[in-house]
Amino acid sequence: MRRGAKRFGSADRHWADSDLDRELLDVFSEFSPRCNQRIDAVRRQLDGWLEEHGLVQGETARGRIARADLGQFAALTYPTAEEDTLCLAADWFAWLILLDDHLDDGRLGLDTDRVAGLVEGIMAILGLAGDISPGSLPPRGDPAILAAFAELAMRTFSLGTERWSHRFVEHIADSGRAAFWEAENRIHGIIPDERTYIANRRHTGAVLVCLDLIEILDQIQLPDTLYFSAPVQRCLLAAADVICWTNDLYSLEKEAALGEHHNLVLVIEHADGLGRGEAVRRTIQKIAERIAVFKTAEGIAIETFPEHDEILEKYFAGLRAWMRGNLDWSAGTARFRAMGDARSETGDYLEEEIIGE
Repeated sequence: MRRGAKRFGSADRHWADSDLDRELLDVFSEFSPRCNQRIDAVRRQLDGWLEEHGLVQGETARGRIARADLGQFAALTYPTAEEDTLCLAADWFAWLILLDDHLDDGRLGLDTDRVAGLVEGIMAILGLAGDISPGSLPPRGDPAILAAFAELAMRTFSLGTERWSHRFVEHIADSGRAAFWEAENRIHGIIPDERTYIANRRHTGAVLVCLDLIEILDQIQLPDTLYFSAPVQRCLLAAADVICWTNDLYSLEKEAALGEHHNLVLVIEHADGLGRGEAVRRTIQKIAERIAVFKTAEGIAIETFPEHDEILEKYFAGLRAWMRGNLDWSAGTARFRAMGDARSETGDYLEEEIIGE
């Protein structure tokens, strides 16, 4: 185990206080929970970064972000990262979650023109990938969400290879397209079918963007021939599905209260005419099936590419940490628990000025 990571013992499983927690803990039992010891430093840095970039302004927003404990999220999902790159991951989490909440819960996600404009602004910044300097950052008059994104891009691209950066940009672009797809669905009252939802869900939550960071934070480089090989892609997509669907289970109550239908439980419920409890059970079973796919493909990849076994083992350990860390954070964070009246709080939390008009 690398310096800076620790394993959780059984005493750390105190969060398993509901039937859902206990069922998922059993499904994930082969993935050992771990946490980066640099968590406190990351929490302090994140608070300062959010203030510096004006991403949270009122007390409601500050409280909501604090309850989410994104420093812990980063520490659980990247247990071996060094402090500076772990801080980078936590900053990405905050940026992504703020944008995601505006898309899912606010007016932004009901306006395709605004979504398109924001995505265009993001892609314009990415056009500078690998050549972003302080002088090329958006002017102060631009929305805080774009200025903060440019700063994140500058820090991130300085750490990755050209091929890695290309993949990263493509995954961000995919997330932009998926956000537009979701907005159109909301406007037209469309509940997607299961297959379409699953394909787009990997991008709406930007999970592939976050999984790209494994290579930077764990200081490994997967050549394209390895990254795009069939068994590695099966592992990656299986892990992405496990992460996204676990999130869907824990965000279900919040999203249902807000009338949001982009959730696997609600998609299954609608498509198959099931009750909520049965749709939840189906989702848990699907997570278990994807974990089995991951484990099988992991073995095949290591057997197929013995010359890359060290890189693959580190990469797969990163994917495992993300799946398990996401579970532990989702089960314990107040982001999904003790939400109170989700709709009344959302009006105060979503600060429109950070995304512009």
